[in-house]
Parts: sequence; structure tokens; C-alpha cells
Amino acid sequence: MTCTTIAWSLRSPTLALAIFVVLGSVCQIVAIAQENGQSDLRKQPITADQGPVGKLLRKWWDEGAASGNVGDFYDNRDGGHSDLRTEPYPQLQRIHYTPEDIKKRRHCPPAFLSGRVRSSRRRESRRLP
Repeated sequence: MTCTTIAWSLRSPTLALAIFVVLGSVCQIVAIAQENGQSDLRKQPITADQGPVGKLLRKWWDEGAASGNVGDFYDNRDGGHSDLRTEPYPQLQRIHYTPEDIKKRRHCPPAFLSGRVRSSRRRESRRLP
């Protein structure tokens, strides 16, 4: 049974779509991790910070007491609106989308795909511009 079959066999189309999107994202992340190889990331410093905190983190990393960010991914899901600066975290892997992915809106969460955002305060939906 494939991920697609499992997702669409559910009774709720919205839940099925959400599960399908999450499973697709997980598959992308696994493929990227295998492609990039985490052994190269272990050679990177734990931080680019040159201050006292960075010095402590590097010491702990060398001693094996700090876990670092090897195997961690950053995926900006708002089209770059509130992007995280990843330069201070050399071991952190960033998810990059191709122009085709962006055209097919694979870089946005399901709420943006439907064009509706649900307000948690008023229990109403409004159309995005």
C-alpha cells in the first residue's frame, strides 16, 4: 500500500490532503538527507558564533556533549516572508525548492493552497488577497 493510497482511503478529504502533504514533505527530506550525506555536516562547526557562547558550543561539540544540528532541516513554508538566517548554524540543512516546485505551490502549507486561513479567535474563515 502506497502513501497515496493510505491518504486517500481516509473519509475526510481535508485530512487526506494534509496527510498526503506531510508524507510528501517527509519523503523529500529523507531524499535530501541521503543525497547530501550527513558525514560532511559532522565536519562543519556547530556554530559560526565567535563569541563566548560559540566557544562553549564548539568545546561541547568536540567533547561529544552537544548534539548540534546534523540531521536537522529548515523548511521555510511561507514563501520567504519570515525567513530564518541559517548562516549561524552551519550544520543545519535548508530545504530548497525548484522553480517548478514553486510554480506548483509545493513550498506552501495546505492553508495557503486553499486560499483560506481559519481564524482561531473568531472561528471564521476569510479569503486571502
